[in-house]
Amino acid sequence: MQNTKHLARLTGIRAVAALFVVFLHYRNDLETFLPSTKILDPLFSAGDLGVDLFFMLSGFILMLNYEQKFRRFALPEYRKFLWTRLARIYPVHVFTLFFLTALVLFARHLHQPLHHPEWYTLPAWLQNVFLLQAWTGIAQTLSWNFPAWSISAEWFAYLFFPLAVPVLLGIKRPIFAVAVALLPYLAVAVIHGDHPLIPLALLRVSCEFVAGCALYLAFEKGFRVPGNTAFWGILIMVFLWTAEVRGIPRVLILPVFAILIVRLAANSTGFLSGAVAGFWGEASYALYMTHGICQEVLERLLRPTHFATASFTMRLMVLASYALAIAGAAILTYLCVERPARTWMRNVYHGAGRPEVRVTPEIIPMQS
Repeated sequence: MQNTKHLARLTGIRAVAALFVVFLHYRNDLETFLPSTKILDPLFSAGDLGVDLFFMLSGFILMLNYEQKFRRFALPEYRKFLWTRLARIYPVHVFTLFFLTALVLFARHLHQPLHHPEWYTLPAWLQNVFLLQAWTGIAQTLSWNFPAWSISAEWFAYLFFPLAVPVLLGIKRPIFAVAVALLPYLAVAVIHGDHPLIPLALLRVSCEFVAGCALYLAFEKGFRVPGNTAFWGILIMVFLWTAEVRGIPRVLILPVFAILIVRLAANSTGFLSGAVAGFWGEASYALYMTHGICQEVLERLLRPTHFATASFTMRLMVLASYALAIAGAAILTYLCVERPARTWMRNVYHGAGRPEVRVTPEIIPMQS
């Protein structure tokens, strides 16, 4: 059932999720430029759940792509899988890490204060290089290019995924496995608060990634959800708004994320399957990995507080400059770093001069 038409809107939803992550981190700047947007703050504050959606999407897509290959574990396929995944995530990670390193060193040379100076240490830098910064017992906080914590967690999921496939394939009712997989993280998040970052990163990714894998198997066996996709999307927005205002644990929305994924996979048409949504879905990883660096630079060059009392036209122009800079950085990183580096790494594995075989689009998680 590996049919790429089922992935069209799953790629497009990445663009929407990426925008919510951006709004999460820029919401204070946005409210300074346009105070009327403060009414949307309960919704933007829930943007960190984009990472949960992407962890689930990742499991769904990887199971679709690799179900047949890992019915039985084989070391050569395992090595190939890990190299392919590394080619997908590592070039942009290294590029943004080294770019930020240069900025940090330049700021220190000019004696400019840094936001969160405790993030920028040599041990943390080495953890980032080896994608270990989110692993339990190694780090307890964000560091360097902070969105990369979820890439570190995702790498952990890649390591165990081929070993988990045969076990998951043996489950007779995978839809129940989705609920069972989500339950441990839901329980911990409800009891201890639903804003866990690094200390619970591996629990978070493991539960949601496995849930996504099981969700695909349920989808493959014919599991469908009635109703309109737009209805489920609106329900998510309403719940997140209400949860933020009323203090309800927001992670309770995760089962509805699963429903949304199934609805999107079952319908290949709609605005999320268009060319613009598809492009930004593909470029969402670059957007995710560069928007934090852009914020560090933009808030120094165009401080929002300097324009708080400016005319509406001036504030709108500065806001447009922010949007263009963020979008431009993402597009350039995607076109000039991510795609060529991924192709080069895959060709290195398969042998010099052999063309890259394009595979089904893949999902990369977002950061909270």
